[in-house]
Amino acid sequence: MAGIVVGVGPEHRGWEAIPYGAALARQLGGQLLLAHVHPRPWNIHNQGDVDAEWLAFLQQESTALLEEAAALVDPDVPCTLHSHADAGSGKGLGHIASEHEADLIVIGSAGLEGSGEGSSEPGRSGLHVGTTADHLLHASEVPVTLVPAGWHLTAECVARVTVGWHGGAGTQSAVAEGCALAAQTGTAVRLLSFVIGPPSSFAGAEGSAARLRDQVLARLAGAAGEIRDRYGLAVDAWASSGETLREAVGAAPWDPGELFVIGSSGAGALRRAFLGDASGKILRAVGVPTMTVPRAAAT
Repeated sequence: MAGIVVGVGPEHRGWEAIPYGAALARQLGGQLLLAHVHPRPWNIHNQGDVDAEWLAFLQQESTALLEEAAALVDPDVPCTLHSHADAGSGKGLGHIASEHEADLIVIGSAGLEGSGEGSSEPGRSGLHVGTTADHLLHASEVPVTLVPAGWHLTAECVARVTVGWHGGAGTQSAVAEGCALAAQTGTAVRLLSFVIGPPSSFAGAEGSAARLRDQVLARLAGAAGEIRDRYGLAVDAWASSGETLREAVGAAPWDPGELFVIGSSGAGALRRAFLGDASGKILRAVGVPTMTVPRAAAT
């Protein structure tokens, strides 16, 4: 992995992404690019001096913020600082990733402009999709990882890669990216699908939801076998059930070192994925670091 761009927000918002991105760079042998995006100065006629002074102030504040963030990175992780002026944080981070040919963007789940609730308990609190995350999930040409608020690192940054599997658009890119990460980190892969239905429908073997779960597990087993043959990785399959999507996500077992990888469709991140028009519901229900892979990033 060549480079990992980590967004640095003001007032320490979303800073869980910094140690996570640093640990990921160390585990993958990549370069860490700490990036802060500040506003562009207004272009006002005959106000060049004021404009220059304001730009200098913004750059000074940005540099100070980046230096504070860099203090959280261990010296053994190659790290560079990048201050960038742009119309928005998401757009700016995308430009930095493109300019430096980075492979991944990592941000805190609250985005860089807002705050959100979160917890370090895996699978029990959702990721907050702020404006920065929303822009990146719909426009980024490289995978984007959201780190939950309050997330604490374990001994290993990535101890298992779970790939959200639904068999539709985006699955192939998620599987390819997830398997590549598993190979690089020496970890196992889990294929995970969610089955939704009322509790009564799971009580007996004849229930419609129960039959659907069996069908999903059968397809997952087949996909797991193909991945083992193609990538030579240890692969497990799991179908998690619940009355709602949030319940199904919470019912799945999540490890502290979990990295959840999901694919996006051509209509935008998570559009018509998993259960049809999920539109971000999975992200909002997952409480572990989650990577969304655009189909353009498939290998």
